[in-house]
Amino acid sequence: MRPSSSGGDLSRMTFRSEKQVSLVFVYLTVFVDIMGESLVLPILGQFAVYFGQPVALAGLLFSSTALAMTCSNLWLPVFADRHGRRAAFLVSLVGSTVGYAGQACARTFAEMLFFRGIQGLFGGVPPVALAWVTDVFPPNERPRYLAGVQATIASAFVAGAVLGGTLSSFGLRAPMCFACVVSLLGLATAHHYLKDPADLVFEDEQRFLDGKAREDERARTRSDDAADAA
Repeated sequence: MRPSSSGGDLSRMTFRSEKQVSLVFVYLTVFVDIMGESLVLPILGQFAVYFGQPVALAGLLFSSTALAMTCSNLWLPVFADRHGRRAAFLVSLVGSTVGYAGQACARTFAEMLFFRGIQGLFGGVPPVALAWVTDVFPPNERPRYLAGVQATIASAFVAGAVLGGTLSSFGLRAPMCFACVVSLLGLATAHHYLKDPADLVFEDEQRFLDGKAREDERARTRSDDAADAA
């Protein structure tokens, strides 16, 4: 009779469940990061007028963030390779929270421009999310989960723009305040629930070894029982 593999199967099922749970929080982190940016897009042009600047300078509020995000897409993946994907997610959310808080409290156009740059400098979450999926899932499962990251980005842009326009009816700074709160909640959630791929892989290997050890122990017990009966 073949030894039962229920222990190993249970270990693999448990690990797969943990991967899916962590993936949800990866998607959530991407959604929070992108939605925070799109929340403020509908009202950025009005901030130039609010600070007494020509409307033509409103483009700087967009381009400063875009330039900083280009830098972020260069340094944050490198940081993730050295210190882990989870650490990169957390650092990005901390920077985004500071950026949104600064924008909500900005008193001059220069301060708004500075904090827009801070926000963009820590906005390289999508590449890290793609790397996380690549690290955790085998090649045959990656396409659908990588597509999920892209779908999350698109849905966050749509939701953020609509919500930002709605919140602006409560004041120009309302979308920034909301983005700051959402980013802070995302930071707390990611810190508590999000796991690094290295931790997940280690736990998977450990569970496999534990399950195999239990199977071997049961096989030895059955052999000893058969020998005693003989």
